[in-house]
Amino acid sequence: MRLNGDPFQVVNQEGKWVYRPASVLSLNLPAEPPQPGSDRYHLFTLESQGRKFRILSGTVRTPGGSYGVQIVSNITPIYDILSRILWVSLAGIPLFWVVAGAGGYWLSSGLCSLSFTSRKLQRALASETC
Repeated sequence: MRLNGDPFQVVNQEGKWVYRPASVLSLNLPAEPPQPGSDRYHLFTLESQGRKFRILSGTVRTPGGSYGVQIVSNITPIYDILSRILWVSLAGIPLFWVVAGAGGYWLSSGLCSLSFTSRKLQRALASETC
């Protein structure tokens, strides 16, 4: 069973597992019994077997008692994407500066020849006075 695509596990007030799927067993997460009177949630990141997991722990109250619930989300793909973006951007910065410099040089040489042509045209027009 998965809650919104993420595995979760449930522990009762005595610290015994009520529900613990096989996908979470390999992480060896410690049981966090429910905290009576607490509405706070605990969020932490765990690295296991080369993967990163974000874990949200909290207490759920029911008429029959309180339960500790941990929702586990694999965030390794997100870290991989951010790492790729970082390396592509770091490699792209020098290329950006080279292209910008070449474009600036090309524009300045074009403007220089345009200025030279403009002066020649002005001289030619000035010599043809009526």
